Amino acid sequence: MAKELKERSTSSGVAVYRLKDKKKKKRSKRLKLQGKALDRWAKANDAFSTEFKKQNDKTSRKKKDGGLKKFGKNYTKALKKGRKKLKMKKVMGL
Repeated sequence: MAKELKERSTSSGVAVYRLKDKKKKKRSKRLKLQGKALDRWAKANDAFSTEFKKQNDKTSRKKKDGGLKKFGKNYTKALKKGRKKLKMKKVMGL
């Protein structure tokens, strides 16, 4: 298990170093790839939804019913950002 040094200073001004254990994600070897893919998918989904909300709010502020009129444009921009975050080649194991 990897160790990390953590510094703490005392009242006398002397630095004290303690070893701190890094926590690892608990996953079985069989499901490791699926777990990573699921994590990547969740991050991509989050990126898509936040980008879509941002673009939709922006167009709604600019024009009346702008969010509805520009739905396709906002959707494709958000989809592009989500796909970029997903990194399909890594998910597929290529």
